[in-house]
Parts: sequence; structure tokens; C-alpha cells
Amino acid sequence: MDELAATAAALPEAPPAAAAAAAPAPAVNDAEVVEDAARALSEAFATRQAAGLPSDYVAWSKLILLDAGFGSVKLAVALGKRGIHVIAGVKMAHVGFPKAWLLNTLKEAPSGTWCVLVPVQPIEGVEIVAIGYKYNAKKVLFFVMTKGAGSTESGAPYVAKFPDRYGNRCTRNVERPACLSRLFHDSPKVDNHNMERQGILSLEGAWQTQNCWFRLFCTIQGINTIDTKLAVQYTVHDNHEFKTMTVMEFTDRLAREMLENTLDEEGGAAAAAAPRQSAVRGTPRGTKRVLDQEEHTPQAYGYKTLIAGERAKHPGSEVITQIQKVCVVCARKSGTYCKKCGVGTAVCKDGIGKKVKRLCMTEHADKCRAGAEKETGWLATRGDR
Repeated sequence: MDELAATAAALPEAPPAAAAAAAPAPAVNDAEVVEDAARALSEAFATRQAAGLPSDYVAWSKLILLDAGFGSVKLAVALGKRGIHVIAGVKMAHVGFPKAWLLNTLKEAPSGTWCVLVPVQPIEGVEIVAIGYKYNAKKVLFFVMTKGAGSTESGAPYVAKFPDRYGNRCTRNVERPACLSRLFHDSPKVDNHNMERQGILSLEGAWQTQNCWFRLFCTIQGINTIDTKLAVQYTVHDNHEFKTMTVMEFTDRLAREMLENTLDEEGGAAAAAAPRQSAVRGTPRGTKRVLDQEEHTPQAYGYKTLIAGERAKHPGSEVITQIQKVCVVCARKSGTYCKKCGVGTAVCKDGIGKKVKRLCMTEHADKCRAGAEKETGWLATRGDR
């Protein structure tokens, strides 16, 4: 009851009825108080709809999380005027932000330290918060948020990962505010989407072309595929087979369903008469594979232990390093080999290279398939791309 009345009073540009509902009303019973508050909220929503805002709009009900390239005091104030919370990193657009003071204050502070500042007076009627956070011994990060967007108390820690003198992986928890824990937990969603589209699905790499329009088609097709996967996994229950399905497994299933579905009667009849496609992309059923079911995929070599020499930082200590051999394609050192051909065939995985990304594993697989075709006369399919 009190929460509804308080919400109605806090709504900006609310009609007089909302303010009346916020005050202690001499109602006969609780039902009348709730009814009055609901009526005030509906009238306020009608006003917002007339102003062009969504019908489900409630002041301070939205939260936007932004990367460091977009955050600024001006942006926080602009969103605050519309009743929208924001938490954003501040990098270059630091006009009006106490960046120099926070940097100087946290210069000698240990990692896991943060400082919170608020303006003496609200900026254009909006209360904002400036945060400086030192997550390691050298780097200080800066953030701005509207007041109420999150808590500045300690939240989920940042897990720092580093190797020790023997190469073992070590971790250490670094404290950080709860608002930043939420920011770093939710903000990489777009990056994860791009990683699945570009790094795993990689239609642009599988269908290489100089045609800009076909390149755009590959990008849009990849975006739609990953969007569909995420939407399906969000909808199904936890024990459904789609919940843990990888990108490639979902893509194969999606392609087969698009080819074999009977949603259209004429299309269904044509699909039934045409050669059926297997779950592996680009492999018609009935086509014999020259190579067995195991594809040419990169496999990492193991590790070896060496004794550091006299010129090393820690002479006599054990150093764990990865085994490397010469790639059969590019003749550079490689830490991976072809899983199908064995450990004696060192091949770099695709995408290695600073300026020009090499496709050593793809070239190696193509050469193997070409050689198999000459020996047997059967078509060698590309099921690994």
C-alpha cells in the first residue's frame, strides 16, 4: 500500500490525483487505498502515453549499462531527466567529471580500493555519483551513475588470474562495488554475441568473398543465427536439449530444419523428393566421406619442464613451457597439431597472425582431402567448416 502511494508521488509530471494518493488518505479500508493508488498510476500512464512514452513506462524502472567509450556526466544527466538509471565507464568524455582528483587520490592506494564522490548540488536536478576504482596496482577505472542505480557497498569480487614462478595458474579476489559487479557481469553480452558469431560460427571465414554485398549477407545471417540460438535457449527449460547445445550443433539443427520442414505443402513435397541433408553442414546423405568421421581439428601440445639458466630471473628454478614444433604449412613454430594426422603433423590453428590472419589448418585439411580424392575418386566433403 505505502509502496504504491510513494511510487505514484515520485512519478514526474504526475496529475494532481497522484499527489493526493501519496498523502495519508482517511480511507475506510486498505482496498480503497490500493484502488486510489492504482487509479492515480493509470492516469499518470495515460499522460505518458500522450507524451509519446511507452505504456509500461515507470519512472526509474529502466537501467542502462554502458562501456567506457560512451559514459559521461552529460549523458547521465540527460538519462536522469527521463527517469532512466545508468551505470557507465568514463574514459575520454570526462568534462565535469573529477577524474584528476580521483586519479591523484587513488595513485598510491592498493588494488580493490574505490572512492565515491557526489556533487554538492544536483546537476540540472539530477543526482549523480562519480566512482574511481583501482582494480590492480597501476590502473584506475572511472565510472558515473545516477543515484539509486546500484549500491557502492562491496559486491561480487573481481577474480584476478596470474601465473606463479612455476607457471601454475593462481587467482586472487579483488573487492569492488556491487554496482560495478553488475556492470561487468552484464555489459559483455554484446561481446559474447560477437565472439559466437565471428569466432565460432565464422560464416565470413567459411565463405570468403570479395563481394561486399555477399559479405554483408554473411554478417546478417550470422547475427540472425546467434540471435535465434540465444532466444531459444532463453525460452526452453533447464533440462531441454537446446539449453546446452553449442553454436555449431544448433546451426546444424537449424539448417536441417529449414531444409526438411513441411510448413509449406508444395515446399514440403519438393523437399521430400529432393536429396536429404545430414546434420553436418554441406554433406548430402549418401555421400561417402574419404576421411573417417574425425575431422582435421587443432589439438594443443603438452607442456615440458625446463631448468632456468644462470641468466634467468630465478636461476635453477623449474620453468613450465609449452611444446612447440614447426608448422607444416607456414614453417613457423606452432603449439598445436592436427588431431587426425597425429602429433607429428604440427599445424597452426586458424586465425593466427598479427597483421594477416593465417588459415594453416584449413589449408592442411584441403590438401589432405585433395590427396584423398586422387587416390579413391570419391568426393571429400568439408564438414569441419
